[in-house]
Amino acid sequence: MPRLACALVAVALLIGCEEGPPPELGDEVATLRQIMEDDPAEASIEEAERVATERPVHAAALLEETAIPAARRQAARAREAEVASAEGRAYGRRLAEAYAKRVRGLEQWQGYLEDAATDDDALLASITTLREASVELVELDRDMDSVAPLTRRP
Repeated sequence: MPRLACALVAVALLIGCEEGPPPELGDEVATLRQIMEDDPAEASIEEAERVATERPVHAAALLEETAIPAARRQAARAREAEVASAEGRAYGRRLAEAYAKRVRGLEQWQGYLEDAATDDDALLASITTLREASVELVELDRDMDSVAPLTRRP
């Protein structure tokens, strides 16, 4: 076989062997991102943050009645996301774990507020847990962006 033909065959084999993300992964990432965008807990968490300093009992009630149940629903949506590829399931698992961690952080924060907002260790624990959940969500979004870039609007 001439050298050029051998080289072309080798290149064709290399191209054919190149593995990339499965085609359905882009759709799965879009599904997971939609879950992140449609977060029912965000508004009630923001409201609790807004009133927590001046009205901690009210903030605790907001967390108990609205934010925590919405955050639990969000964690369930992430767990139940329909993804088939191994990569999609891994992303979905990470998303569900981050949202479950956020629920734990909100529950810790609610406990702190109900206990007269005086236990600095409890406050630190809740802030740490909520921050870790937020970091995990940002890292997940970054990792998904490397596979299926999100078109950002200005």
